[in-house]
Amino acid sequence: MKIPVFDTFIDVFEFTRVDDYPGKEFFDSKVEELFNLPQVVNAKTPITERNGNALSTIHLCSGKFRKHILYFLQLTDHVLGVWIIEQLRIAGIDYNLSRTRDVTAYKFHRAWANRMFKGCDGQAHRHKLPGEEKPDLVAIYYHQVPDNSAELIFINEKDMSIGVGKHYLEYPEEQRFHFKPKAGMLVVHDPHIMHAISTHQSDLPRTCIIFEPAYKQI
Repeated sequence: MKIPVFDTFIDVFEFTRVDDYPGKEFFDSKVEELFNLPQVVNAKTPITERNGNALSTIHLCSGKFRKHILYFLQLTDHVLGVWIIEQLRIAGIDYNLSRTRDVTAYKFHRAWANRMFKGCDGQAHRHKLPGEEKPDLVAIYYHQVPDNSAELIFINEKDMSIGVGKHYLEYPEEQRFHFKPKAGMLVVHDPHIMHAISTHQSDLPRTCIIFEPAYKQI
């Protein structure tokens, strides 16, 4: 489903079997295993765009760990993973990438998982600046979204040279588009658009997995 956002749109897909798909317990256990890795629990590198208590594998999303997280999630051998892969193909078509790229063939520029806790929010930021080649899209799979979870906020910031922006509340309301995700949603957006995360208000964590596909040039 395409949802207009300022001068672009977001693609929203919903995995309808999120509560009972085959292999759910296994997938849930692998996500927990990720967040219990010593290099995640004991990470001392600050997460630039996060304000508050959160865990992330973003500092480990390049090199060998990029393959490591994909091994953990087993996308090509799992019901949910196969669904995500298919939605990335559809999103590539929706964003007209199929004119110059093979939307069935891509590598993940980066792939990581985020878990935020009560009181945490996310600073405005972009995933791609003008002149950068990768990624082609950003896809966020929402694994855990309890009641009173943080919202995804898109910001109409015209200055494309700004990679990391202000706190979301510093932008006027008319410059913000709030989207409330649900567990099982895959939200795909243009990597150039600035976005932020509102304050997480639940006692339960909010967990998502982010993929940055880079499609093969034709």
